[in-house]
Amino acid sequence: KLNNNELESIPKGVKNLSKLNELDLTKNCFECSEATSLDQNINLKNNELLSIPEGINGLSNMDQLTLKNNELETIPNGIKELTNLNQLSVTDNKLKEVPTEIANLKELSLRDLSNNCFACETATSMDGKM
Repeated sequence: KLNNNELESIPKGVKNLSKLNELDLTKNCFECSEATSLDQNINLKNNELLSIPEGINGLSNMDQLTLKNNELETIPNGIKELTNLNQLSVTDNKLKEVPTEIANLKELSLRDLSNNCFACETATSMDGKM
């Protein structure tokens, strides 16, 4: 756990921890995450993130991604590359729409999209897919 440390970046040594399978970076000061070199379980809640780093899309082994309580307005279409993603939480952000590719993630069993700014059209278009 590296939570509540006002970190602005991930310590360089963390990337060399080959057996690391979970990283909690809750309540730090990331403008954008360097978590793109990690995989498995990444917790980036309460970091005031404005966007999801595109590099996260290449982490095909990622199992859990928590982005609760940030400032996210979009989820990149590249999320479809997270083929082993089991849990995705983007609650309490500023999302207005969700890429339909999320519905195609076969391993995804938990999707928490609550407390965002979705329009009725978005909710209707995802009906039956989530």
